[in-house]
Amino acid sequence: MQKTCVATLLVVALSASARAQVIRPVPAGEPPTAGVYNPSLGVAGDGDASAIEKNPASLGYLPSWSGVYLHSELDSGGVVGGRGDGFFFATPVPLLSSLSIGAGVQLLRPPTSFPYSNEQKFSLALALRLHSGIALGLQYAHVWADRGPVAGGIDTLDLALSLRPARWLAAGLVVHDLPSPAVQGFPLQRVWEAELAIRPWAGHLFELAAGARFGERRGDVDPHFRIWVAPVAGLTIKADIEWRRDVDLDGQNENDVRVALGITLDLEHVGLSGFGLFGTDSGATRGHGFTLAARISGDRYPAVWEGPRHLERIDFGNLGERKLAQIVSWLRRVEKSRDVAGIVAVIGDVDGSWATAEELRASMFRLRKAGKHVYAYLAETNTRGYYVASAAERIFLDPAGGIRLVGLSTNLLFFRGLGDLIGVRADFVKIDEYKSAPEAYLRTSSTAPARAQREALVADTFAHLTAGIAAARHADEVTVRNWIDRGPYTAFEAKEAGIVDELRSGDEIEAAIAADLKHAVSIRNPARSPERDLDWERPAVAVLFVDGDIIDGHSATIPLLGMKFVGMQTMLPAIQRAREDARVRAIVVRIDSPGGSALASDLIARELERTAQVKPVICSLGDVAASGGYFIAAACSRIYAAPSTVTGSIGIFTGKFDLSGLAAKIGVSTETYERGKYSGMDSMWRMYTDEERAVILTKLRYYYGRFVAQVARGRRLPEASVDAVGRGH
Repeated sequence: MQKTCVATLLVVALSASARAQVIRPVPAGEPPTAGVYNPSLGVAGDGDASAIEKNPASLGYLPSWSGVYLHSELDSGGVVGGRGDGFFFATPVPLLSSLSIGAGVQLLRPPTSFPYSNEQKFSLALALRLHSGIALGLQYAHVWADRGPVAGGIDTLDLALSLRPARWLAAGLVVHDLPSPAVQGFPLQRVWEAELAIRPWAGHLFELAAGARFGERRGDVDPHFRIWVAPVAGLTIKADIEWRRDVDLDGQNENDVRVALGITLDLEHVGLSGFGLFGTDSGATRGHGFTLAARISGDRYPAVWEGPRHLERIDFGNLGERKLAQIVSWLRRVEKSRDVAGIVAVIGDVDGSWATAEELRASMFRLRKAGKHVYAYLAETNTRGYYVASAAERIFLDPAGGIRLVGLSTNLLFFRGLGDLIGVRADFVKIDEYKSAPEAYLRTSSTAPARAQREALVADTFAHLTAGIAAARHADEVTVRNWIDRGPYTAFEAKEAGIVDELRSGDEIEAAIAADLKHAVSIRNPARSPERDLDWERPAVAVLFVDGDIIDGHSATIPLLGMKFVGMQTMLPAIQRAREDARVRAIVVRIDSPGGSALASDLIARELERTAQVKPVICSLGDVAASGGYFIAAACSRIYAAPSTVTGSIGIFTGKFDLSGLAAKIGVSTETYERGKYSGMDSMWRMYTDEERAVILTKLRYYYGRFVAQVARGRRLPEASVDAVGRGH
């Protein structure tokens, strides 16, 4: 009887123990697939490599690679899972920026009350950005432990969505354990986790988020809230409040409230976060432990300290429209950077034309007005390069170099004599006197109107050149003209004349600037890594480049010949996409084109005109915006140009070359069979007839009329005034 009672008590005790483990093996919401506890990241909004675990869709917005280490030291005898270490890495796929991949390894040490120990989790993640503010993500994970229900290992998937519809709004949704993997024959509960985050003010000064976890099978709803405040750049104070409901042995609900308080300190490429976790356990408030997160990334975060103040070295060489836009963008960033004291412009022979030089100078003066230092270093440069360098507060010239300050010169080539020599005759029809391009093939010298416009252009540019240098170098224009007339200069001669300030080799520039500033300074290259946006999907400005001859087909470049073509079939879809993209609030059309196809120019202008009815379309003229280039510009709401931009010239011409004389010289004869009155109009084996020229002139007047009407409508001018300019009157 005594043995029976002892056996009965033992069975009851074992049953009670088994019942306790079955009813509450882990707290609700703490499945064996959960990773390291990480309050440094939200489900919605910004992401880093640890988003593999939090919301893998956030990886789709990564501008560069990211690595994160997590260490969570929670109470080993408590009820909160996620104790352990995690290593995560994620990166956009090269050449496929909308696709990101990541991997994570986590070594978990669950509390002793959990039915498994020394758990490991290996994850692979994939994220695809479908649109500027929509991304999908997927995490595959394999989880196993030394003992307990997952000792044999289980596989699971998380499916995620991340939305950033506006600058101030973000949302996230994650479905955890999508396939509900079985653990000892019992499927894990599929859990849906959603969050909505807002940033009421521009930047990331304040972020408020609310969300909840929804259990499919138990029907539990666990809400959470978080508040992030960034009083200064690089410093964020974070609070996360989570309410989880559990079930005790009597089937009653227990409130498990968890509060994580922490701080994040960011430098540009590294960051550190620390959090303390507090909560309720059996009605009492207690500390659960802490979590640390360390980040390293290829993109640049807003930094609490951006390093010692320094100068940035910017190379003004190899300029094209896109390189010019990049340099101007860099200089605008320097204006706002606390750690950048100014720039050292390395200037050689400046490519482009005088309008490019004027834009560079304007950006340099703007930088100086913002209180930044601007220095110029020259090894060897030409007149245009010196014109740009004169905008610096101090000019350094290499002792072995020199300055070819010799003024302006432009040359025109005429091929009429070559055509006569080889038997090729040019045949062009044009409107009107100032449409001088065909003269290169029709004459051996310029007509009087063409000569007059070129003389005026050179005189105007030279006036800007001398006046600009005089003002920048605190000299009078007579002195500057004398400098030009006495050029070119060796380094010593330039220093003696006052054209430059100091003779210094490249390795002496840093010391020379330090002496000028009276304190030590370092010179660095501009940061090439991307800068992390302070807003979600902030409004954008689309920049469309019309840089080259305008043609009917697709855009193309012939590098060996230095030829660029802007294709109508490339530009029209680009304009349409910019018009229909809600994120694009305005469009800047950058034009550096001598013109080209009348049809292509017309269609592009009409597409811009349609777009201007929806959102602002601003035109920025580069070195040249002539003929079809100006026709396109006239469709924009506003047009900006540098003083030396060559623009206008809204005449029109067409023509061909008669090769019959060349054919005869090399023993080639032709026979022609025609049907149709004007079927041979485009033939290369004869000149136009008088009747054909009259027909062509009629067509040109039609297209010219469209030019005039477009320019008059776009610029709100009388057509008669536009026509008078086009005809040179």
